[in-house]
Amino acid sequence: MVGVGSPYGDDSLGWDVVRRLRLHPKIQQLPSQEVVIQCADRPGIDLLNMINQANTAVIIDAALSDFPPGTITRLEKDDINALLKSTSTHDFGVLETIALGRALNQLPERIVILGITVGQENIVQNDFGHKKMALSKAHMDHFINIIVEELENLLPKEISYDV
Repeated sequence: MVGVGSPYGDDSLGWDVVRRLRLHPKIQQLPSQEVVIQCADRPGIDLLNMINQANTAVIIDAALSDFPPGTITRLEKDDINALLKSTSTHDFGVLETIALGRALNQLPERIVILGITVGQENIVQNDFGHKKMALSKAHMDHFINIIVEELENLLPKEISYDV
C-alpha cells in the first residue's frame, strides 16, 4: 500500500491516511512481510518500482475531480485509460504511471487506487502557510474504515485478520 503525496497542503492527504492506517488494530495484526505500507513523496514513475513486485497494490492519493471534497473514488487497472485526462495533483501522476506500467508490463496482478477528492472548500492553513482541506475526525475515520474493508476483501484468506 502506498500513500502518494507530499508534505504540503492537500497533497499530504495520502500520507495522512496511511499514517492513521498504520495505527489501526486490524492493520497491526497483518504480517509485515506480506503487507507493506509506505508513503511516497511525488514518486512519478518510481511508483512502478515500489509496486511491481507486489501481487496487489493499493494506492491512496489526493485527487481533483468534480465530486464534492471528501469523496472517495475507487479505480482498478482497467478504469485507468478512461480517466487519463484526470486528476492527480502531481505532474506525472498516478494514472499516467499506471498506464506506463501497463505498456511496459510492469504492474502487479491487481491494483486498486483510492482517490480522495480535495477542493477549495473548508481550507485551513498550517504553521508553514500551506493550505489544506479541513477533514473532521469522522471523515478520516470513514476513510480508514473503507480502506480496511478494501484490504479485507483483497487479502488472500491465509493472510487474514484474527477477528
